[in-house]
Amino acid sequence: MEKAHPDLVTYRVNPDGRTFHGREGFLDALTDWVESFAEWRITAEDYRDAGDRVLVRFRQWGRGETSAAAVEGSLWIVYTLSEGVITRLDVYNDEDQALEAARLVE
Repeated sequence: MEKAHPDLVTYRVNPDGRTFHGREGFLDALTDWVESFAEWRITAEDYRDAGDRVLVRFRQWGRGETSAAAVEGSLWIVYTLSEGVITRLDVYNDEDQALEAARLVE
């Protein structure tokens, strides 16, 4: 988190369109996302430079705490940078939305 601005904004489209503030807010968003999993892992698979933004495609896998059901899928995070510091993270389940947010489509 040393590359994150103290006033970092984290926004997730799904499941609730919620915005989190600060480094602690990012950790709250992450905890909220993974707390229902007994196991969870995530791997970055693709990076796209968009000037002051970077789009990263992640593959995530988890196993439900209660159901033990396996869940797997992709998510995209658009990192907004200012002077080498992350000022905003936008999390998407939809690639087209992420590409638009990263300004990689016209």
